[in-house]
Amino acid sequence: MRISSTYTSSTDENHGWEAVTFLNIINSWAKNLEVYYFGYSAVHIQDGAAWITVDSCKMYDAKSLIDGGRRYSFNVDGQRCLVQNCITRNGRHDYVNGSRTCGPVVFYNCSSTLQKNDIGPHHRWSTGILFDNIVGDGRQDVQNRLASGSGHGWAGAQTMFWNCTASRMVIQNPQGDAINWAIGAICPDITGVGDMTTEPLGIVESQGTRIAAIPSLFMAQLNDRLNTLSEDAINFEATANEQSALLNWSISFSSSKCTFYIEHSIDGKKYQSIGQLSSQITALPTYTFKHEAPSLGGNFYRIKQVNVNGKVVFSSVKYLFFGKRNMSIKTSMVHNMLSVNFNTDNNDSFFILNSNGQKVMAGKTKGHTMIVVSALASGQYFIQTESGELGRFVKQ
Repeated sequence: MRISSTYTSSTDENHGWEAVTFLNIINSWAKNLEVYYFGYSAVHIQDGAAWITVDSCKMYDAKSLIDGGRRYSFNVDGQRCLVQNCITRNGRHDYVNGSRTCGPVVFYNCSSTLQKNDIGPHHRWSTGILFDNIVGDGRQDVQNRLASGSGHGWAGAQTMFWNCTASRMVIQNPQGDAINWAIGAICPDITGVGDMTTEPLGIVESQGTRIAAIPSLFMAQLNDRLNTLSEDAINFEATANEQSALLNWSISFSSSKCTFYIEHSIDGKKYQSIGQLSSQITALPTYTFKHEAPSLGGNFYRIKQVNVNGKVVFSSVKYLFFGKRNMSIKTSMVHNMLSVNFNTDNNDSFFILNSNGQKVMAGKTKGHTMIVVSALASGQYFIQTESGELGRFVKQ
C-alpha cells in the first residue's frame, strides 16, 4: 500500500502528519507500506499499544520544518514491539523511542539515509531497547540530554546497538546498575562525549568488526527462545576442522521418531538441506555430521527437526568462515558507484542482492573495481562473491 500526503512546500506543516497510528490495541501489524511526505511518521506506536509488528515499510522524504517534534519516521512508545526490514530517507529520528518506553522493543535490519538527526531512544529513560543491524549515514546515540528539548534527561538505559553502522555513536552509561552497549559497530567514532554533557562510556566491543558468529542478536535470541519452549530443544555446536565443518548436536529424551535435516546457507537467509539423519529413541541422543565441502568464505548452519506430527523445531544458527577474505568495500554508503577491492588474480564472479534476497545485478571482476549502481533504487543491498564472501552497502 502507498500512502502519500499532499503538500505545498518542503516546509509545509498543514498536511498529513502520521500515516499509521496504533493506540490502545494489541497483537496488530503494519506491513509493506510505502509512506511519502508525511510530516511526522510512517508508523507511530503509542504507549497504549503492545505486541505490534512493523515489517518492510518505508518512509520517504518527510515535508516539514527540520525541528523538534517532526520527522520521527518509526516511533515506538509501546511495549513488546518489533520494527524490522524498514527503510527511511530524509528523516530526523528515524528509529526512535519516546518518554519512559518500557521494552522489550526491537529495531532489526533497517536502514536510514540522509539522516537529519540521531537514531536511538530520545528522552526520559526508555529501557530494554535493541537496535540490531541498523545501517545509517548519521549518528546512533543513547545519552544524557539534560535540559535539551522539553527537559529530556537520560534518553535510555539497558539499550543495545548490535552490528550497527553509523558515522558516530554516543554511548553513555548512567549512574547505578543500568548499562548501554555498542557491540560489533561499524563506526569510526564511539564516544562518551555527548551533545549536552560527558558521561562514562558504555560497553564497547569489537568496534569496526561485526560479530559474524552472531549476525543478529534478535534472531539468535528468538531461536533460543523457541528452542527452549520446544519439547525437544536442540543443543547445537559447529567447529571448523581443517577444510570441513564438523556439526554436533543433542536433544533431550524423545519418545517419538523425528528426522533431522542439516541446513546450510552462504548468506544466512536462504538455506538448503545438505543431509539428514533419523532420531534415536534413547535418553540424551547425540548426533554428528561432517560437511566435507563448505564454501570458501562465510557458512551458516542450522538443524531442522521435523517430528512425526509435523512439528518443526530449528536450532540456533552457527557461522563458520573458511579461506582468506578477498573482498573489501571502501565505503558502505554509495550514490552511483560502489568501490570494491577483490584481492585475487582471477576474475571473480559477484552478484548483488536486494534486502529481500533477490538478485538484481551480476558480473565478473578482479582487483579494484568501480561497480555502477546508479540504476538501483535507494535501500540496503548485499554483494556476494562466487567464493561466498558477503558485504553490505546502502544505495542512497
